[in-house]
Amino acid sequence: MDKKIIWEKLSWFRGIIISDATVIERALGWRLRTYFFPKTNQQASDFLYYIIETSHFSFDKKISLYEQIPYFKKLKQYSKIKNSLRFVQLLRNALAHWDLDEKMSNENEIVIYNPANFKGWGKAQRLKLNNETMKRFQEHERILLKVFGWEQTLREKKEFVAKEKLEIVLSAPVPAFTQEFRSGGLRLGRGGITPTPPFRLALA
Repeated sequence: MDKKIIWEKLSWFRGIIISDATVIERALGWRLRTYFFPKTNQQASDFLYYIIETSHFSFDKKISLYEQIPYFKKLKQYSKIKNSLRFVQLLRNALAHWDLDEKMSNENEIVIYNPANFKGWGKAQRLKLNNETMKRFQEHERILLKVFGWEQTLREKKEFVAKEKLEIVLSAPVPAFTQEFRSGGLRLGRGGITPTPPFRLALA
């Protein structure tokens, strides 16, 4: 068990989920603002900046306000939205405040526990972080950003992930044959593969 890899994976989970949860919280705040103030004006801006987006108005309070508004309760997807919001909030809070359980963790699955109500390892409240956890989080994230009208953010995330994957592929080690072909060391001709100087590859 490599402790360094385990800590790096925990940092990876924390970085992505806490950052993306912050975006979801902002999207929820914007939806609340547009409910109370459909048109953009000074009152709408004051409501957003001096109430909704203050540190006193936490993610939990935003969700609670959303849950109390009759208009949202009547929506067809209300239960799904409510469940997704609570899932994201609880996961974000756990990653922000819970500690790593090194003994229970491995390179494929990170385990964190709640130190606030710790009464011994046998009764510890634990949470497993693995590929399934990230998959569930991203599904809830997709539902919420779409419902709150932040589809552009979803598209940008997809483009970023695609670009990141391409960079990983391009930076990965390649076989000697492929490396020579990329650098212009080989040329395809009628008679097969023949050597060619790098500057002739573009002309071939």
